[in-house]
Amino acid sequence: MNLNTLYMICFLTCFLFGCDSSEEKQASSAPKISITSPYEGFIYIDGKYKGSKTPKELFLSNGNHVIGVAMNETRTYLRKEIEVTDEVTSVNLTDLDKPEPKIWKALWIGVETVTHDACTSTYSKEELDQAYNYFRWSIKEHFEKFSYNTIKWEVVREDYSEPLALDLANNGLLINPSAITSLKPEIKPGDYDAIFCFYREKEGDCHMKDNFFGLAWLDPLSLDFKAGFVIVKFDDYKSGSVKERLQWYKENDPGVWCHEWLHTVGEGFYQDLKYELPEKNTEGLVIHSAETYKYTYPWLGWYEDIISGRVKHLSRPMEYVGIGPEAFLKHNVRDIAVQ
Repeated sequence: MNLNTLYMICFLTCFLFGCDSSEEKQASSAPKISITSPYEGFIYIDGKYKGSKTPKELFLSNGNHVIGVAMNETRTYLRKEIEVTDEVTSVNLTDLDKPEPKIWKALWIGVETVTHDACTSTYSKEELDQAYNYFRWSIKEHFEKFSYNTIKWEVVREDYSEPLALDLANNGLLINPSAITSLKPEIKPGDYDAIFCFYREKEGDCHMKDNFFGLAWLDPLSLDFKAGFVIVKFDDYKSGSVKERLQWYKENDPGVWCHEWLHTVGEGFYQDLKYELPEKNTEGLVIHSAETYKYTYPWLGWYEDIISGRVKHLSRPMEYVGIGPEAFLKHNVRDIAVQ
C-alpha cells in the first residue's frame, strides 16, 4: 500500500465515521451542563460571553465556574457560582440569583455662564433642568440598561452660577479638570466615579467654537480627583432651543453621554484590570473603532456590546471582547482610586 492510498483511507474513515480534533476530544470529555433561566438570555462563563443563549447545553471543565445569564426581557443579570463535577448535569438560574448592583457615583455640573475674552454664553435654570433630565434618561437607558443593571448610578447635581472662563487648549475652548479642582477643592479621590459638565457653545454673536461636541479625559486615575471627566458643549443654536435640540439628539443620535463616559473606562481603565476590549483605531482609541467591527451610526449597538462584553473578536471568531457584567460587579473607578 503506497502513502497516497493510506492518506485516502484515513480521509474516507474520517469522512464516514468522524475524527475528533483535540478541542472536540477535550469538550467530549468534559461534563455537559444544561443552563436555563426565566427568560432567554446571553450566557457568560467566568465573565466571558460564549456566543450562546439559554436554554443551552454546554461542555464545562470540572472545577469552579461562574455561570451568568443576561436577559433582554428584564434587562437583568443572573449569576451563580458552581463547582462542576461529573455529577452536575444542569444549572437553573432564577430571580434569586440576581446580584446587588455595583454603585457608581456621578457629579453633574450645569455651568450657567462660560466666558472667553469678551464673549459670554449663558443657560437659564430651566434650560439646565432640561439638559439634566436628558442626562438622567441616558444613565437609565444606556449606562445601566446596557450593563443589564449590574451598575446603579447615584447622581449629584450642582449648578455653577458664577461665570467660568474657558481654557484654550489643543482641542479648543474647554473646561479643564483643573477648573473643577479649583471650583470644588473639597472633592477627593473616591468621592465620584465620573464628573460630567454641561455648558453652552453659542449665544448671539458669541461662539465658543472648537472641534468637539463631547470630550472625555481617557485616564481617570491620572486626574487630581481620580474620576472620569466629561464635558459636553451643547449646540442648541442649530435648532433654536435647548428642548428642541435635545429632542433631536434623543431621536437621532442619543449616545453622547454614554460615548464620552466609555472613553473614561474603555481606553485604559478596564484593560489595566486585565479585561480585553476591542482593538484601537488608527487614532489610538477603542471607542472610535466601531466601523472596524462593522457597527453603524448612531453606534448604540456598539456601545451596548462594549458594555455587555459582546463585541465579536476580529481574529478569534468564537470569542468576544468588551467589559461585561462581571467586570462591572467587581470594579468601579472609586474602588481603584482609593487603593
